[in-house]
Amino acid sequence: MLYRRFRAEKRLLLAVEHLNDSDNMTFAVLEAGFSDATHFSHSFCENFGVNPRFVFRGIDRFEVE
Repeated sequence: MLYRRFRAEKRLLLAVEHLNDSDNMTFAVLEAGFSDATHFSHSFCENFGVNPRFVFRGIDRFEVE
């Protein structure tokens, strides 16, 4: 059970990294190993207590020079 929890948290962090690099949530979560975006959203909410929409909505991925 402990390994399963570790693997789930690792996938969440990997999805966050992919989301930081990409504007496509579906692509990012599939690359991280989730079956779909809904599965990621439920896991994210369960682990961090907040919907990922609120977290990733305000991220500015482009730097202004």
